[in-house]
Amino acid sequence: MGTPLEVFYASEARTQTYQQISENSARNAAFTVTFTSTGDGEAVLTTPVVFDTVFTERPVVSTGTVLLRAADSKQFLLPRVEVGVYRWITQKAPGGSLYTGCYPYFVVDVPVIPDIILPDILASPNCIIEHHIRFDGISLKKLAPAIVDMPEIT
Repeated sequence: MGTPLEVFYASEARTQTYQQISENSARNAAFTVTFTSTGDGEAVLTTPVVFDTVFTERPVVSTGTVLLRAADSKQFLLPRVEVGVYRWITQKAPGGSLYTGCYPYFVVDVPVIPDIILPDILASPNCIIEHHIRFDGISLKKLAPAIVDMPEIT
C-alpha cells in the first residue's frame, strides 16, 4: 500500500490521468479513401468502406477527382462527376448513433454533343477517373488498454 504520502501522490497521478482522458476522449479526425473508375455510368459500392475510426456524429463528406486519362484528342469534353454516400453504417449508442462506415456512390456523365454543333470536340467515354473521398468529424479516441484498465487505488 505505501506511506500516506505515496498513496496521496498515486491518487493525484491517477486523477490527472483521468482528467487527460476525459479531455481527449473525443477528437477531430479524418478518414480518406480513393477509388478509380473507367468510362461513364453510375454505381453504388457493394463492399462498404469501413472507417479506421468511429465517428460520434455523421461526418462531413468532401470529394475530389483527378482525370487520369481523357479522349485521345487534344480537344475533349470534361466528364461530370458526382460522389456521395448512399447509405451509412451505424451502431446504436447512448444518445445517438456511431458512424463506422458507408456505401459510397459514383456518377460519371460524359457529355455528348452532336458533330454538327462542335465537330472537332470529342466526348471522352473511356476516361479514367480517380475519386477521392474524405470524411471529417468528431471521433472516439483509441485509448491504450493500460490506461483504460488502470487499477483502482485503495
